[in-house]
Amino acid sequence: MNYDAMLPTSIAPGKLKSTLSKIFELPETDVDVNHSDYFGERNWDAKVTCDYEEKVGDVKIYLDIYAVDDIDTLPSSQEFALRLANLLCSSVIQQVDEPLYGVAKITTPSGETGYVRFDFPYEDEEIHVISGTEVPIPEFPKVGFSRFPEMIKSQNLPKIITDQYFPKEVPGDLGKLYSLSSAWEKLTVRMRTGWPPSGWYPASMYQDDLKARDEWEEICHRLAEETTAGPTKAMALIDRIFIESTVDDSGDSLVRAGEISTEDLASRPWYWRRRPKDAPWVEKDH
Repeated sequence: MNYDAMLPTSIAPGKLKSTLSKIFELPETDVDVNHSDYFGERNWDAKVTCDYEEKVGDVKIYLDIYAVDDIDTLPSSQEFALRLANLLCSSVIQQVDEPLYGVAKITTPSGETGYVRFDFPYEDEEIHVISGTEVPIPEFPKVGFSRFPEMIKSQNLPKIITDQYFPKEVPGDLGKLYSLSSAWEKLTVRMRTGWPPSGWYPASMYQDDLKARDEWEEICHRLAEETTAGPTKAMALIDRIFIESTVDDSGDSLVRAGEISTEDLASRPWYWRRRPKDAPWVEKDH
């Protein structure tokens, strides 16, 4: 298994070796740590190999780690980051699964996780400068906080019900219904899985989901009943999950978030007056 890590502090090779032996529960003789440019004597029989490379800017060192599959204790990427941050007393930055320019995941020594944003001021030099963060970074206390909504949209979420009831080819208005149904189903998945990836969801995005549900109704009414039979069954099932995952607050949460007025709510469909049980924007939005 491969692991990557960028550290905002310089760490001696010996310290890296002892740390990796603890994480993978191996003797240090089974761990090989070397500079990426070093091609001399290496422990080719090591179960864990780590190539490191010095960097310039807010990132001081990059680690490229490989662990053989037959190691008894093989942590997930997140578990690895948590243990590495704790043992080194250093924040750990990792690439994200869905690459977005300038965005990476960070784990702090205290166990907090979130995302950081990099600026790359020099095109010809790989200089990493952290310009924003979702969580406090002990190494950079002056970096400003901001949420990264693009990370929410990059999540690959299932849409099992929608795919089950729509035909394989969905052109025209039916294709639009498919997209809107997918968006509505993904909202229910977000609710049930704790609002990935960072446990928050802005009220403005929730309102966009409600508007998508409105548009679904408008398009559905324009199409023949035989065409919409499957999509209607799908929406009924998704609506049921939506109801189970929300509470009726008469739309008060959206009003308090400043997304809609009480007067406007009066003419909106029933789902506009329901909010998620945990309302992730009430206390978490910045």
